[in-house]
Amino acid sequence: MRYLLPFQRKLFIIISLSFIIFIILNCSQSESDSGIIPNNGSNGELVDLHPGYLYLTNSADTYVADGTAVAITLPIQNLGADDIIPTPSFNVQFYISEDENLGMDHILEEISLGTTISGNSTYNLVTNITIPEDLALNQCIYIWADVDNSNLISSEIDEGNNQSSISSALCLLVYDNEDAGRSYEMVFETFPPTGVNPTPTPSLVLNIYDHLGNNIEMDWTGYPTIIRSAGTSLTPGTHYVKIENFSVGAYGLSIRSFSIMPIPYFINEQSSEGDDPYEIDDADTGNDNIPDSPVSLRVGSALNRYSGTGDIDWIEIVLP
Repeated sequence: MRYLLPFQRKLFIIISLSFIIFIILNCSQSESDSGIIPNNGSNGELVDLHPGYLYLTNSADTYVADGTAVAITLPIQNLGADDIIPTPSFNVQFYISEDENLGMDHILEEISLGTTISGNSTYNLVTNITIPEDLALNQCIYIWADVDNSNLISSEIDEGNNQSSISSALCLLVYDNEDAGRSYEMVFETFPPTGVNPTPTPSLVLNIYDHLGNNIEMDWTGYPTIIRSAGTSLTPGTHYVKIENFSVGAYGLSIRSFSIMPIPYFINEQSSEGDDPYEIDDADTGNDNIPDSPVSLRVGSALNRYSGTGDIDWIEIVLP
């Protein structure tokens, strides 16, 4: 057996160490070049950030003027089994879209969140969003969120579900408080509440009244719809919606801006009046077209969708 001389052994050791270092550096470079980033911010591999339904923290905020702040709550869901442990944080970016396309028309606040979110649980992020002062709109807008927009939480199960959808974004009525002559282009639309015609199919008459009980418009065709746009837009104040159902069956009502036309079917978010407690009662007002106990709906958000089955239902909305 051949033995190495002392200088040969030293040379062998140096060459071996150099080879090992080369292998380590080469693997690291290959991992970086392939786009593989070590998992950051999780206890394991099964993590998945997902924004839930955005809603107004204070339910009394039915609308907001541009240039002011409104408190909102964003449920952030971890749909994976492992904990999300930020190191040290991840970001949540909020945007305003002026239509249902959920574009980045206006960039709002970015929140840095360092909270641990356990597996299969939800963290409610409560924050204030400032509506831009120069928005100059009298219509509904969408506020939506992009969770972990900088991708600091890597190795998620699904990286494609980090943004709000049209059904989970917050729809909010914003008005220009510097516009003394403002008016609102609105849509009042009845529809089958689940998207499928119920049995029996209701026979509906839709009426819009002003705050004095004067009739503004009526429609009774199929699932009736009233659109007030351009020269027929509505002025600020209280308005009443009367729905007469001559063939009692389930229906939904959507009240929204003319600029936001689609109707997402919020089955779980629809308010229901139960067994018709909102019949005409003019004992106090002396006017059949001014109800004593209307259902109050905000214009915007999931709460602008109402489901009923009664023969006469009254809805009240306030346009600021």
